[in-house]
Amino acid sequence: MKNHKKHSKMQTIPLLAGAMLLLLPGRAGRAGEDGWTTLGADDNFGAWRQPTGDWYVAGAAMLDPNNDKRLAGKPGAGVMINGKTGRTPSLVTKHAFGDVELHVEFMVARGSNSGVIFHGNYEIQILDSHHVKNPTGGHCGGIYPRAVAKPKYHHIDKGSPPKVNAAKPPGEWQTFDIIFQSPRFDENGKKTAHAKFVKVVHNGKLIQENHEVPYASGTNWDRKQHPRGPIIFQGDYGPVALRNVRVRLWKAGAEKRLNVPPEGFTALFNGKDLTGWHTPPVVREYWSIEDGVLKSPGLIEQWGASLATKKHYRDFILMLDFRMPTISDSGINFRRLIPEIPGFGDMEQFNLRSKGGMGHLESYYFLPKQVAEKMGLREEEKPHVRHIDPKVGVWHTVKLTMKGRTFSAEYDGEVLYDNFEYHDWMMNMEPAPIRLQKHIVVDGDNLGKMNPCPIEYRNIFIKEIKAGTVDVPAEPRVRAAPDRKVTPVPVPNSVSRWKWSRRSNDDASRKAIPYATPQGQTIYTASFGVSDGDQPPVVLLPKSRLRVRGHIASAHAVYFGLTVRTAGGEFAGRFQTTCPATEFQAGQDFVVTLQLRGFRLDPSLNEMNDRLPSSPVQFAVESIWFHTLNEQAGLEIAEVELIPPAEDESE
Repeated sequence: MKNHKKHSKMQTIPLLAGAMLLLLPGRAGRAGEDGWTTLGADDNFGAWRQPTGDWYVAGAAMLDPNNDKRLAGKPGAGVMINGKTGRTPSLVTKHAFGDVELHVEFMVARGSNSGVIFHGNYEIQILDSHHVKNPTGGHCGGIYPRAVAKPKYHHIDKGSPPKVNAAKPPGEWQTFDIIFQSPRFDENGKKTAHAKFVKVVHNGKLIQENHEVPYASGTNWDRKQHPRGPIIFQGDYGPVALRNVRVRLWKAGAEKRLNVPPEGFTALFNGKDLTGWHTPPVVREYWSIEDGVLKSPGLIEQWGASLATKKHYRDFILMLDFRMPTISDSGINFRRLIPEIPGFGDMEQFNLRSKGGMGHLESYYFLPKQVAEKMGLREEEKPHVRHIDPKVGVWHTVKLTMKGRTFSAEYDGEVLYDNFEYHDWMMNMEPAPIRLQKHIVVDGDNLGKMNPCPIEYRNIFIKEIKAGTVDVPAEPRVRAAPDRKVTPVPVPNSVSRWKWSRRSNDDASRKAIPYATPQGQTIYTASFGVSDGDQPPVVLLPKSRLRVRGHIASAHAVYFGLTVRTAGGEFAGRFQTTCPATEFQAGQDFVVTLQLRGFRLDPSLNEMNDRLPSSPVQFAVESIWFHTLNEQAGLEIAEVELIPPAEDESE
């Protein structure tokens, strides 16, 4: 239905004049073992109320090569097309349905307009909308708005726009998968619950979910409603082709159970308790579980109630549903950051926000200007996302993929980030918890006064991604489990030499930048990813050496470190050694060559001492890093090289 039309679609359907006609049994095909019944053109359109006008059967449909505003059919069976001009009566099922699940594949011509209408009242729009940037309820996949015809046709509400525009161009087959729940009535005929579109999936993307429809669509929005009614495919507002139309009865509660992970994923939240999460008293006070939903509605004035997993993750696919009961602010934290960002914290955050900021990567948003300038960060290098204001009170879906320093994100099926590459000075490569933010009270900032920022989550699933450059059978992989010590195993397709140089990789030296440690110290660090991307893993041999060339402005002790992982990609420890200030001259270049035997496990990992190895030898190098402690010494790195032992030394 287009906005400029003077009459409602529903006015052309005489079927609804008598309620008795809604109960005709019909002649649809028999239901299969899976409960699906096909609504095709067999037996001269036997499943549909007669007459069917100019609808005809074809073996295939396509755009008319002489006029892309029309469709053309090829001889055969399986496809129903609404005539040559698309101006013919609608298809109306003989059978009346209550709660029902519908699958249909459809094709439209350029500028064409149709719809699938339940009970003759509640319409999901079919329209040529591929080109639309901001779809409304009148575009493809929208729940069509109410309207009035006089003095001029116009909408009187917004209907329900699709969450994302999933429409394909004219001439391409598209799919709708719809679950419709009919309105409820008591024994006296009084309506007790509105009709509801439980789910609408358009071309594989969720576009409507649990949306109630109190009224009919279009100009006859106040028409009488019934517990059962036909399914109607509009045929009189433009060319449309249908195929594989099938229905089956749907029972409320038959949808996929909450918090049950899809194949290959693990549930971080079991729907019953906080197993697998840290639960200090403040978390237990501000988080609750109700009907399989994780909720935090209360007002808190101090940070500290965010919910963090006990397990740490490096590379992963994270999927979850979130809902903001009112205007709110929250976020998903993952991976630690390298630079110190005052007032922000040390983890990356994918922002969840009702008004402005939805989907922002907060590290770049809050990065101090002086740090950005020092690192030469240009505006076009920052991650950007369109303005999104998620609808409150409804569930939304987020999918985050983190691999190495590459990040992708989807919101309600829409791709927000497609393989965004973090700068190597921004993203730490070590595993970190997944954290769901409980925001402190907000006063102002377009979120209202004394807003407690309520947030709800469900269906929190994660799938760990193993390092793509390491192909190791499942059996020999080693995990840092409490009852098993991490030990080295051979790393296939590995190398033992690696080099980074400002002459070959960059125009400038890598400068140390400030970073706040979890222990409350400030270090000034420069780091380099090694075994990531498409390069083969770099393994340390017993007599490998680390050679570093650089410059230091003031004489200061420098820490040299290695982060290593197993063949299977699990964290295997951080190892470091120190060169005292006496080995450096202020304002001078330096060259340092270090033997691996001088590297010891980072003291901050002492609590994992019984699980981690005592040496980095035979493990793959995740990253190499250098820092000074509590003082900016002007450390700059010009060249880093891992040198394998000479052939006679390795025998």
